[in-house]
Amino acid sequence: MLFDLIATIVVGVGVSGIVIGINKLSGSRFPKWLTPMCVGLSMIGFTIFNEYAWFRNTELNLPENTVVAQKIEESKFYRPWTYIWPQTSRFIALADIQSVSADTVSAGIILVTRWQNALEIPAVFDCAGARRADFPLGLPQDIQAALPKAEWIALSADDPLLTTACRT
Repeated sequence: MLFDLIATIVVGVGVSGIVIGINKLSGSRFPKWLTPMCVGLSMIGFTIFNEYAWFRNTELNLPENTVVAQKIEESKFYRPWTYIWPQTSRFIALADIQSVSADTVSAGIILVTRWQNALEIPAVFDCAGARRADFPLGLPQDIQAALPKAEWIALSADDPLLTTACRT
């Protein structure tokens, strides 16, 4: 967040320098309000761009064996443009998808939210039974022995996490 603030200030200072330079070259013909207006609009524009670029940049920096399973787009009343172009503020990815048995896979569920640390929860997916078992303390050494005692969460057949985990 600090780096975004610094980048926004740098954009404002840069645009200020450009507008002042062009104004000097033109013989000071611009109205006095033009520089602060251009600085303000450029800083707002950069902030909006940065909010939309966050998901793409974060997705590109994910480890090689990580797949985005679901992105959550939001619209906010104080950002009216998000009703036209919803903004991705968080997403769920699966990492290290590995087969445990014929219809069972293990994966790390990664919850990523803007301005927060990512959270990873190891889980096992039962592809045939459309269910998931979370292991917040880490996957046990003998997964097969732990599965009958696991607390299973029923999922719909079209659940994005289930379909992403089971298609690999």
